[in-house]
Amino acid sequence: MDGDTRPVRGGEALDWPRLETWLRERFRTSESVVLDPREPMLVAQFPGGHSNLTYQVRFGTTELVIRRPPFGPVPPTAHDMAREYRWLSAMHPAYQLAPRVHALCEDPAIVGSVFYVMERRHGIIVRHEEPPGIDDRPDVRRHVSLALIDALADLHAIDLAAAGLAHLGKPQGFVERQVRGWTDRWNGSKTSEVLEMEHLAR
Repeated sequence: MDGDTRPVRGGEALDWPRLETWLRERFRTSESVVLDPREPMLVAQFPGGHSNLTYQVRFGTTELVIRRPPFGPVPPTAHDMAREYRWLSAMHPAYQLAPRVHALCEDPAIVGSVFYVMERRHGIIVRHEEPPGIDDRPDVRRHVSLALIDALADLHAIDLAAAGLAHLGKPQGFVERQVRGWTDRWNGSKTSEVLEMEHLAR
């Protein structure tokens, strides 16, 4: 296992033999993903995140990432793996920091849900505490912070029409929809009147 993966958590194992069979068949003639038939499939899980389940599968030196929704009932529009796959498929050519996706499986018989397969990216994950190499290093901390800002600026500078991404969302009326949604959620959960919230919504 790598430093950012862990053994699969109890209750979150998938049907590994069925998944392995599907992966080997799906990539049997692929030039971009080569699975050595002599290597067994090894599985680990990424422990971070609080929503979708993310696994690493390894065949020798070939590493892949599997993403699927959490177990149990989920809202119909939440945890939409097919939508996430389509977005990443469209984004990667225009924004290389978006990971490359390799395959989408919409057959829930394989792992119990729709899932997709993407490339494995390596790097330092910053969670609650700074990892070694960044911790107590103001120069490195500054470099990481500026790199993050640059990456976000590059993302937001993409010409959606020129990159063929305009079809992915509904940019017209976005802010109005957001404010309306926030206001509806506030009205549905408030326990007392807060004049500042009403003023903000207006």
